[in-house]
Amino acid sequence: MLKNLSKYLGGTLAIFVFALPIGEASSKDGSHHHLVIHVDDNDKGRMNLALNNAANVSNYYQKKGQSVKIEIVTYGPGLMMLRPDKSPVKDRIKNFAASFENISFAACGNTMKKMSKKAGKPISVFDFANKVESGVIQIMKRQDQGWHYLRPWTYYRPLNLISTDNLSLKIFYFFNQIKTLRKSIFITSMSCQ
Repeated sequence: MLKNLSKYLGGTLAIFVFALPIGEASSKDGSHHHLVIHVDDNDKGRMNLALNNAANVSNYYQKKGQSVKIEIVTYGPGLMMLRPDKSPVKDRIKNFAASFENISFAACGNTMKKMSKKAGKPISVFDFANKVESGVIQIMKRQDQGWHYLRPWTYYRPLNLISTDNLSLKIFYFFNQIKTLRKSIFITSMSCQ
């Protein structure tokens, strides 16, 4: 049974992206479309997926002759994406920010305070990142303004790639992934009601 479940979950990287259209965003800024992307994980794969999604959406609408404004909001462990000293996507994000004028980045002020306190010194984020009071509140504000919401999701540990011979540990990883996925689906479905 475990092998069958592994097949369904994939031996390769499977990607789940939750996109929720909330309504029509105000076009006061002149953009036809608006998208807020949520990053709360210190995971290079998820960060790259968020950047890929942003670039793909931007290029799609550019080819159609339409404008799109995209904001990538980071908080919690996802703030590492915007830290010059620790970003796993440092080189890519600097080039990315210089290449796309319609894509902006927001850094959670609450997370910055907590990380600064833990480090015993102020932490910094890239100069191109806007500092907001709260990442969660920023996402809520954007949704209230009618922006579409996207949370890239990578399912990064198929059972056959977990480096352990301990079957109990593999089963634990498997159910932990299912639990995480179920939470995301529940939260997504609740916000649609």
